[in-house]
Amino acid sequence: MKVAFLCGCLAEGFDGVGDYTRTLSAQLISNGYQVIIIALNDHYITAIIEEKQATANIEVQVYRLPSLLPQKNRFNLAARYLDVFSPLFISFQFVIYSFHPKGLPASFATQLKPLVKDRVFQIMFHEIWIGFTRISPVKHKITGYLQRGLIKNMVRQLRPNHINTSNLLYQWVLCGSGIATSVIPLFSNIAIVAQTTEFIANLSNKLHIDTVKNPAYTFIGIFGNLYPEAKLEEILSKEYDAAKAQNKQLFFIGFGRINNTGKKEFDRLAEVFANKIKCIHLGGQLPNDVSRTMQVLHKAISCTPAQHIGKSGVFAAFKLHSVPVLLSVGDVIPEYHQRITNEYAAFTSRPSSYWSVAYVANLYNDIISNKIQA
Repeated sequence: MKVAFLCGCLAEGFDGVGDYTRTLSAQLISNGYQVIIIALNDHYITAIIEEKQATANIEVQVYRLPSLLPQKNRFNLAARYLDVFSPLFISFQFVIYSFHPKGLPASFATQLKPLVKDRVFQIMFHEIWIGFTRISPVKHKITGYLQRGLIKNMVRQLRPNHINTSNLLYQWVLCGSGIATSVIPLFSNIAIVAQTTEFIANLSNKLHIDTVKNPAYTFIGIFGNLYPEAKLEEILSKEYDAAKAQNKQLFFIGFGRINNTGKKEFDRLAEVFANKIKCIHLGGQLPNDVSRTMQVLHKAISCTPAQHIGKSGVFAAFKLHSVPVLLSVGDVIPEYHQRITNEYAAFTSRPSSYWSVAYVANLYNDIISNKIQA
């Protein structure tokens, strides 16, 4: 069966939803599907690109349309490309800011309709409108009101067969606005790979210890960026006290790409805990080494607050690797706080295999083959 994915951008390593779509497509190809991806508004290119992008040694055919082209032209080209491929199923991986810098693509639904035609159509909401809580800034509420109208109009015009989102919070908000939605959880973009003695030796050397397998050490990691708003002092203080009570040395290990603000915050934390916790940042790593680093961790910290944890690829990666995740302190959403407290525990404590791309691809298989109405 032929399946087409639509998304905003397919710059490898620079667009989370693009990376998600490519990885999912590769898994579906390995399951026997024919798959293409069309990037409808790619900001990283200046000319049309038709190419193959590889994930896990599986090549995916992609068609990238630069944002420099007028929207009408891009959508006309996409429609022709789809007609040639002739898919039975189209999945639209939706992020509203992928299609307009202010998140207000006014004529979007009208121009998308010729692409959908009478094909089986899914919308996967990776993001929805902003400003949906009473504590949101007024500016966000105004923008969100307009975005909500555009999204509702898109659903009304395109009449998708399946509407999904990645997390419980967005499901609740969408359903509250009359858009019946079910959850397809995120999967980890970091696959589990075999650990190696060479990696263990190199990591031990970077940490200035004999071996990371020494039971006298506790390793807590944070992957990717971190933010001052996450207020990690409380978590690190508690973990230091726990390690000290067990006569263990605590290491706080950062790894992955990090911006200047995040680096300053990491350095600040290292200074705060200078005489208590050994802090080291390993910098950017290849995906295989990210997996190997996760495998040596005893715990991890997520900077994503509980209400948004279901849309965090970093959280999914830690869960796939069976690493217990500590959630940072963050702002709560008053309208949903109690529900999040009651229901997110079951969602986030699913078995590690449920955070794999294979698991999510099986959910897509059931939708594509019409085994479930989602």
